[in-house]
Amino acid sequence: MGETLGPDLREFLNQPHGSELITLGMELATATGVQLDPATLIAQVDNAALGSTLRIAVLDSLVRSKAEGVNGIVSNLLKNEDRGIRAAAMTHGFALDLDGISGLAKEAIQKDELVVARAAMEGLAKVEAPTIEALWKNRESELRRGLWLDAYLLLSAASHPEAAAYAAASPSHVFDLSLQGGDPAAGEVVFKNQGACLQCHTVGSEGGVQGPNLTEVAKRLSREKILEAVTNPGAEITEGYGMTTVSLKSGDSVVGRLSTQADDHVIVVGLDNQPTRLNRADIKEMAPPISAMPPMAMALPPKDLRNLIAFLAVQDGKVRKKNDSSHGDDEAIAK
Repeated sequence: MGETLGPDLREFLNQPHGSELITLGMELATATGVQLDPATLIAQVDNAALGSTLRIAVLDSLVRSKAEGVNGIVSNLLKNEDRGIRAAAMTHGFALDLDGISGLAKEAIQKDELVVARAAMEGLAKVEAPTIEALWKNRESELRRGLWLDAYLLLSAASHPEAAAYAAASPSHVFDLSLQGGDPAAGEVVFKNQGACLQCHTVGSEGGVQGPNLTEVAKRLSREKILEAVTNPGAEITEGYGMTTVSLKSGDSVVGRLSTQADDHVIVVGLDNQPTRLNRADIKEMAPPISAMPPMAMALPPKDLRNLIAFLAVQDGKVRKKNDSSHGDDEAIAK
């Protein structure tokens, strides 16, 4: 199909069109494997009307084409207004061994948005590993908190003893690195998919009722407490959501969520979400409530945990549009 469409599609993309038509044309070229000439790619990578994801894909194609002048194009894109474009240009800058790329990377680590700084750290880790080691050792004074996890993971991937010692010192150390620097949009994906949190928790109009409603969790819990709830759910149990086993004098037992405790009765909500009222006079023994939630942090990669914390930390009951600051990283939200 690519050979049939190629000439017409290339001609179409070299003509002036609205951003929506250009986007469709570029997506069609990608889907059908049509090879675009460097001039077309150059024109579209500079087209600010196109979406960031598409422009990054165009940049990738442009670099693969080894077009004349690609080094200069990548250098210019390091100053682009879009942080995603800058991050992609940083990655390609290292691959192309641009003059001065290490210096630009060090500057980005200190000043640029987190996604760009991470690309800079990954590049430096391949060519100047001691720089990452130094940043980790002096992280309290020289590295933004949102980048601590990235430095640790880069050292860990290289089997660096500093990373191994840090992780071995306490089970919570690596979890603590996830407090800052996450992406709420990516965290929403974790919440709804690999975290399976919607099975028990509600955010907005979606979710289950076996666990506390998290629509406004950021109003009642600090970021540290959110992390604790994900790593050690039994540390503090929200009233009405602890799981218990109630043994009755009749010999029967009831297992479920202890939703209500009154002087003369308790109400236990079973796994079928049906409440059972039990008179205290009929109760022989009632086990202390425990959390039914597993320690989710144990099952999530550190970056996913960081994104999940970022997502929960912005759940304050406000409705957010897809393109607002809640769909950047923590640092972008703070600004």
